[in-house]
Amino acid sequence: MESVLALVTTPEMTDALNDFVRDVAEALHVDAVGILVRGPSGEAELLCATSHRMAELAIYAVGHKEGPCVESLRSGVGVIMTGEAICARWPSVGPYIEAAGFRMITTIPMLWQDAPVGSLNVFRRSPQELTAAEMLLAQSFAAVATLALGQGSTNDRVAGSVVSVLNGRVVIEQAKGILFQQRGIDMQETYEALRAMAESSGRSVSQTARDLISDAQRRP
Repeated sequence: MESVLALVTTPEMTDALNDFVRDVAEALHVDAVGILVRGPSGEAELLCATSHRMAELAIYAVGHKEGPCVESLRSGVGVIMTGEAICARWPSVGPYIEAAGFRMITTIPMLWQDAPVGSLNVFRRSPQELTAAEMLLAQSFAAVATLALGQGSTNDRVAGSVVSVLNGRVVIEQAKGILFQQRGIDMQETYEALRAMAESSGRSVSQTARDLISDAQRRP
């Protein structure tokens, strides 16, 4: 899986994480994956997600301070929930998750020196839970993501990596907004369009996003 190697070799951590969660979704046979982290303020923030819809769910949960991702990050304990129990456990966020079509949620805490710094969250449209083998794989993925953020072995390094990726995510979201306005395409499709632009030009997604924003700012 090239995205795992990229996490520890590329300076474009935002790009690597976006590819990483897509590969995680494919490997675990799930429909959506997202990573939530403890931001500079101490509050939960979305680091990356496989789709715009998944990102919306995570942001909604963060705003309501409720839901599996937020709960796992807060407690450092994983959550497994399926079917109607999702709405019963999280009355504000659960119906939103259900409306998005997800019927199974598993969260895996990302622990750095025994403290929760993030949460790897996987969603399925079917109520089928992860198998024992898939759970072990998910835990390995969570460990890889944690180690990537913690290169340098200090809490300051983790915080610095988080800030860097969050800043990169803001740039990509701005570029997606520009593509949405310029091309009139669905927000779900904007990231794929950005990736295609990057591939055709031989640049990273983050650099392509920065260039797109610069071009838009220069236009009258």
